[in-house]
Amino acid sequence: MTDNNRPKSDSTAGVAGCAGLALLVLVMGYSAQSAAEEARFGIAPSANTQQAVSDAPTRSSREQEGFYAGIGASYSHRSNVRRDIDGSEDGDAAYIISPRAGYKRFFGRHSAEVGVTSQFTRFQDFSEENTESYTLSGLTNLDITRILDLDLYGSFTDTAEARGASGTRINQDPVPDQVEITGYGGVFTLGRPASRIQIELGADRSQWRYQNNQQEFRDRDNDRLHGRVYYNISPRTSVFAGAGLTDIDFIRQGDSLDSEELAYEVGGRWDASARTTGRVSVGRTEKDFDNPVLEDATTTTLAGRLSWDARPRTTFNLYGSRQFEETTSATDSFYVSELVGLSVDQSFGARWNAFAYYNITNDEFESGREDQITDYGLGLDYSLRRWLSIGAQFSVVERDSNVPGNDYTDEILSLFINGNFEIGNR
Repeated sequence: MTDNNRPKSDSTAGVAGCAGLALLVLVMGYSAQSAAEEARFGIAPSANTQQAVSDAPTRSSREQEGFYAGIGASYSHRSNVRRDIDGSEDGDAAYIISPRAGYKRFFGRHSAEVGVTSQFTRFQDFSEENTESYTLSGLTNLDITRILDLDLYGSFTDTAEARGASGTRINQDPVPDQVEITGYGGVFTLGRPASRIQIELGADRSQWRYQNNQQEFRDRDNDRLHGRVYYNISPRTSVFAGAGLTDIDFIRQGDSLDSEELAYEVGGRWDASARTTGRVSVGRTEKDFDNPVLEDATTTTLAGRLSWDARPRTTFNLYGSRQFEETTSATDSFYVSELVGLSVDQSFGARWNAFAYYNITNDEFESGREDQITDYGLGLDYSLRRWLSIGAQFSVVERDSNVPGNDYTDEILSLFINGNFEIGNR
């Protein structure tokens, strides 16, 4: 239910993968973070925040039919692998391989797509930090009638949570937390983009299952119903109103964190010119716990992205979000995460491309804990061929917390090579 709002598409995913970056479960709109999580446009945020600023799960990243594949490889050095307290950092080198493949097929007005992305990370000294992550995904777009579309999607991810990312635990285990995420859903769309009014109705489900470190208390099922009504002011500009109901069921015995969230929003989307697109919404979310001992909560929610091609070779992306997130510790029943970020792409001729990003994430926990994660970086890549590129990136992740011992700084330098291949595209 969102517009095209990733910083980049295939090229970004490729460079991100081979630079030791986060695997984002964008097909479902949920986020899973790997141990080598520094993405080309920043550390992957928590699940609901990622959903608010990512592409709609119903949108394919490709317009052409056929088989596509890619593989990336990188060498990355981190100054603080475990992201410990300042002054006790342990650096190490990591080697990352990121294969990916997919296939898209058209059936008249309909289409179907399947894909797999994976990442294998091996550290030189800290072998306990080694991870293997992969995501299997599928998407079907059905053009049922002239005014009715149905989109179905699903994914399965097995990954490791990033140390020191938004909302993560203060006391870490010797090995990263491993989690499996299963998600699926669908969206009905009534009306064409050119119609005066469009209606979207959707439902989805996600299942989170933690595999180690006694994190099973975080296992949960999320069931969501959502909808939006769009009113087109012009062919390029729409306003909308929406609402959603999410049932959050924690799969555990004893004290319960089960809750229901009622969210409503108003906003707009626009394609003001060939160079400017955007979407923004503001609303409120009410979180009602089943357990009468826990206090219900309400927060203002924000979501949006502005993309601006300032010049033929320069692109800016401004994005932000404020959302409820589920607990990562036994002392909190929830937290609120707020993200503001900016990314810039600059091309030099047909082969050189520079990029930079700056993100700030503020996490406010029910217990009073407050974390600020500042995440920034820059890089350069060079296209040896249409399908082959090399490059380098330097990035920094810092956390400043009001909890003693929760601060860290991690500097990452990566060298990467990336290849993309297409077969049978028409």
